[in-house]
Amino acid sequence: RRSGHRDVQEMTGTSCGIARVALAVICVVAASVPTAASPSTATDVGQNHTPAAAASISHETHQHYSLTYLVLMLTVGAVCHQVDRKNPVPYTVTLLVLGIVIGLVNEATGKGLGRLSDSIDQWTSIDPHLLLFVFLPALLFGDAINMEFASIRKAFGQMLILATAGVALGAFLCALVPRYVFDYGWDWNYSMLIGSILAATDPVAVVSLLKEVGASQNLSTIIAGEAMLNDGTAVVFYLLFLDLATGATYSTGEIVGFFAQMALGGPAIGVAVAAACVWWVMRGKNPVIETTLFVIVAYASMIGSEQEGGASGVLAVVAAGIFVAPL
Repeated sequence: RRSGHRDVQEMTGTSCGIARVALAVICVVAASVPTAASPSTATDVGQNHTPAAAASISHETHQHYSLTYLVLMLTVGAVCHQVDRKNPVPYTVTLLVLGIVIGLVNEATGKGLGRLSDSIDQWTSIDPHLLLFVFLPALLFGDAINMEFASIRKAFGQMLILATAGVALGAFLCALVPRYVFDYGWDWNYSMLIGSILAATDPVAVVSLLKEVGASQNLSTIIAGEAMLNDGTAVVFYLLFLDLATGATYSTGEIVGFFAQMALGGPAIGVAVAAACVWWVMRGKNPVIETTLFVIVAYASMIGSEQEGGASGVLAVVAAGIFVAPL
């Protein structure tokens, strides 16, 4: 039975990876900026045109150009990951630097990289909320569902302390710099707004390093679990100080209620959605249905919490992933 569960978990992890790429493609195609090409462009190609008209058509930007940058970045990411063993710098940092270089070259050449420049323009014009809702649930749910439930239960208290008090302390320490070092004249609300953005951490490089040096699995679990939870905490701090910085006023009771709604409502919605998924899965063991339901749970938790429940979608997705992890 354990072997069967392990096979399902491995299959689910692989399927989540495939789903991430597929959803990225859908995101790019669906969210690309409407272009100047007329609806009749596709049917006009191949017909007789004047030289000026032909030149105009040859320079039109189509939505499928967005795939150029996607394929290029996936290829570059695979290459960086392949040579990661020989590179002391984490491949995520390498990708960040390469992205900055490509952006600078694109601007320095006056966006003269041809189809690649058109593709970059479409990517930079994607609605940020859509980008968040497409990528974040898959990433968080994939990490949560592949964690050992026993390890999570054992270290949950430590994760919670680091993801709440730790994030609050980190946000405060980061806020000290814009408050007292930079000459911006920002008050504490604006400074804490910046601090909450910087307080969330990414454990990819740290967890990889811990595995290389042979650190205990419990330590890796604590760091990875805290990183999933601190995203939700940082978002809550960000939303609170964004309201305060833009002139909203809250009493102490309202602030406590806000934190309770965001921190408790999100996991409650996530667990409810995950429980419905578990009930459905138990009706019949079908790998295709299970994988489909897991994708549904990830996005339904995010949408239900953020759009309908007014709670933290990040915490909802993490809670849903942890709930279905033992399956």
